[in-house]
Amino acid sequence: MKKKSWKLELDGQEHTVELEHGVVFGKRKIYVDGQLVEESRKLFDTGSDHTFQIGAHLCTVHIRTNGLTFNYDLSVDGYPVGMRGAVTPSAPGSAARSAFSYRLLELENRFKGGANWFYWIAGLSLLNSLIFLFGGNMSFVVGLGITQVVDGIVSVIANEFGGTVVTVAHLLGMGGNVLITAIFVVFGVLARKKHRWAFIVGMVLYALDILILMWAKDFYSILFHAIALFGLYRGMATLKELQALMATQPAETLAGQEVLG
Repeated sequence: MKKKSWKLELDGQEHTVELEHGVVFGKRKIYVDGQLVEESRKLFDTGSDHTFQIGAHLCTVHIRTNGLTFNYDLSVDGYPVGMRGAVTPSAPGSAARSAFSYRLLELENRFKGGANWFYWIAGLSLLNSLIFLFGGNMSFVVGLGITQVVDGIVSVIANEFGGTVVTVAHLLGMGGNVLITAIFVVFGVLARKKHRWAFIVGMVLYALDILILMWAKDFYSILFHAIALFGLYRGMATLKELQALMATQPAETLAGQEVLG
């Protein structure tokens, strides 16, 4: 269970916002001044936003992940909040820059969350193969069907032959699955570098993988493949929003911001 807290002053009163995040089972609890204001759970934890009010102010807790670790941010009325209080714009044009920075961060995190699905697919597929290799009987439904086909072929060979043939088959099967999952890791890297074609090609290959699951009548895995495809599509769509946002901002607002490729 990870915990994060922010202290801020609104309308002359001090408030404390606390987040409890269970990174294993995706449970979230948000407290304002010790009072629970939201409790939820997300099975496949790719991050989320949680909005609530403190008086007349709209607050949002942002949970973001790169696929390995989680980051947490709080915004109030669209402005980011540090550990010791909200950022208050004062110089001319600073409000526009702050709102733009927040929107840019929001879209960037959503885009990365979509691209990170490639890493989840690769990692869980490889984990499925390792479980099979060591004699386990469970699998993760987001994993690739093609790697399970490879495992199935290895299983047939193991049942038909013995001795060193089985060992060689397992090694070749594992090597093939590592190669397959590595391709999806590459798609993840290229997608995070904002290559739209990587999203498209990766989604097409993952969609074709559903045909294997349909042949096997694994409808539960088909459902979760569809969820993963939606996550990838959402990342690709957000990339378009990012590029449109950068293209429509005036030069003074863009000053100091990273130009997106």
